[in-house]
Amino acid sequence: MKFLMCLILVYCLNTTHSAAQDNSLFVGTWEDAASNNDASFQLVILNNNQFVRARFAQTNLLDSLAVDRDKIYAYEWVDNTIISYAKLPHPDPLVAEAMPPKYELMRIDKISPQKLEVSLSDKTFKKSELDSIVRVGAADTHIGERTISYHKFDLNSQRNKAILMGLWQAPKSNDSTKFQLYIQKNKLGFLKIKKEEFKKATTIKPNNGYYYTWINANTLYYYKEKATGFVKADNNPNKYALMRINQVNKKELDITISSRKFNKSGLNYVIESDNLDDFFVDNKHRFKRKKVISKLP
Repeated sequence: MKFLMCLILVYCLNTTHSAAQDNSLFVGTWEDAASNNDASFQLVILNNNQFVRARFAQTNLLDSLAVDRDKIYAYEWVDNTIISYAKLPHPDPLVAEAMPPKYELMRIDKISPQKLEVSLSDKTFKKSELDSIVRVGAADTHIGERTISYHKFDLNSQRNKAILMGLWQAPKSNDSTKFQLYIQKNKLGFLKIKKEEFKKATTIKPNNGYYYTWINANTLYYYKEKATGFVKADNNPNKYALMRINQVNKKELDITISSRKFNKSGLNYVIESDNLDDFFVDNKHRFKRKKVISKLP
């Protein structure tokens, strides 16, 4: 009888544990919706008890970057929807004792294979405070209004687009002028860099950038960003151009730019007719990969 009771107790504990920690959807890489042209803010759920918060330069997504210990968090489920988490304690026991971890709470508001929405606590807690909150079942009352939306980030499915991002330099560049193509997440710029600016951070200057949208796996259209400040607005309706990626790898980029520009209705017609080949003649450009001068870590 005693043995049977032990089996029942073990079964109940395992059932509760599985219900609270079904991480089949949770584990993986999630990208914050606040990610921008410069940085990808990611939440990487490594396993059932650790995750990483990291900021990657969009142009370095393919690089194997070391994850510092201070970016790793240990977490555990408080109930079926809330986790508590804290940074790993310092490896030196004396320092760890003097500076114990501070805990935070995260509630999983919505999760699906492609989307994750969470809400965060507004303050941090000592271990004794957290234990008290959990004991009385009050974790949800400490969740504030800070929310984050994530989408599932699968680098393998976006590898070609990630390879395209970065800085490319044209062969005609010389010792006094560099002609570059700088491609970010959804914005690109044709840069002309003078010698005195060679060591400055790579950037697309205001009113000189182009937004772009993919049409198919190797073709995109781009258009000038809206004028700001005292720059005169461009009222020319023919502001959409096509770009075809003929070849791209980590070292070289070969593109063709459309022989003409289009207005919005003309662009829509070209896309719907699925006859893009007629608009690419011999306007080819070749580039070599260059390193972005960035202030990002």
